[in-house]
Amino acid sequence: MGRASKIVIIDNEPIPRSAFRLLIDAAPELTVVGECDMANAPDRIKQLHPDVALLHAASPTVAALATIRTIAPAAPVGVLTRQRHRAYVRSFLAAGARAYSKGTR
Repeated sequence: MGRASKIVIIDNEPIPRSAFRLLIDAAPELTVVGECDMANAPDRIKQLHPDVALLHAASPTVAALATIRTIAPAAPVGVLTRQRHRAYVRSFLAAGARAYSKGTR
């Protein structure tokens, strides 16, 4: 088996971060190496050098898009959201996200 992919979880709320950590830690091929809010994401990405930054955002707010633009050059960004609007998807991808996953309702 190869090396586990290193993940940093980015969310402004600690409870969703903890929930995502539990889910990701259950997968042996994935390892959570850190968690942070959007304001601290650029520093954490520089410190931890993850394979993927997983950003949870309710919508493409100015803060979420700025965070993606800042960290995308250093780590691929995947966005998790419950939003299904195509304009939201386009906004996240235009900011530099490489993946987008909508949750179920």
